[in-house]
Amino acid sequence: MWDVIDLSRWQFALTALYHFLFVPLTLGADFFCWLSWKPFTWSPAKQSTAI
Repeated sequence: MWDVIDLSRWQFALTALYHFLFVPLTLGADFFCWLSWKPFTWSPAKQSTAI
């Protein structure tokens, strides 16, 4: 039968696995989404009028 210590260890293992895998994946996905929406055009006229 499962006792409280075993269940706590399983909960910690699943939480650590979630943070180890999904947090870097979502941060990386955010970076690639930012890259895809970032305009790749650059013109000196726009740069010179910036404050």
